[in-house]
Amino acid sequence: MKFVCPSCERPIYNRRVNKCEFCGEALPKELLFSENEVDNLDNQLSESLKKKTNISGNSSGGGADFFSRDFGDSGGCD
Repeated sequence: MKFVCPSCERPIYNRRVNKCEFCGEALPKELLFSENEVDNLDNQLSESLKKKTNISGNSSGGGADFFSRDFGDSGGCD
């Protein structure tokens, strides 16, 4: 299904917003996410952010010490 504004026929990029971002006309409910869909998307985003935080907070890589430990960089310029 193609999601386009019935008024201006431009693409709908955000189905959470109840008005067309181009022409400002109200969008029909059948083109928008339902409350349940929005809740599911919010939960997925929350879980994804938690996983990303856990990965970046892990001490097994990602910091400046990662390079010096694995590649023998003493930190100085030769």
